[in-house]
Amino acid sequence: MAWSEVYNGIQTKSIDGCEVQYTSAVSSKIYEVCEYVSKTEHINLFNMVICGQAWFDKLPAEYQEVMKKDFSDCAYNNAQDIIAAQADMEKILTDNGMTIVEVDKDIFREAVKPAYEKLGWTELREQLYKEAGVEA
Repeated sequence: MAWSEVYNGIQTKSIDGCEVQYTSAVSSKIYEVCEYVSKTEHINLFNMVICGQAWFDKLPAEYQEVMKKDFSDCAYNNAQDIIAAQADMEKILTDNGMTIVEVDKDIFREAVKPAYEKLGWTELREQLYKEAGVEA
């Protein structure tokens, strides 16, 4: 669904909410039609480059290294910029009438644990959390 459809859906009350990151909430001006944001922080932004393995394998080794390192550095730096901007974006939302609803994130974490177990991703999840420097 495109943002214009979400915006119009909320505006006409055919839908009553949406999943939105602060970056999208501010740029789309969703605050014009939506009163609340549940602050789940379940996702802020993914930064990645996706390409086919066959294409990547055809690149010279030095280009592969550039893609691995420089793209990773760029994604990391962009993520840091997004993290640093969260408070300012939240202020824009509240200054424009939105209410930020703090949620108990532990309830969400507990509710999704069985999904990781069923998919066999428990160890992967723990590894990702470790690499991100946060507690699983």
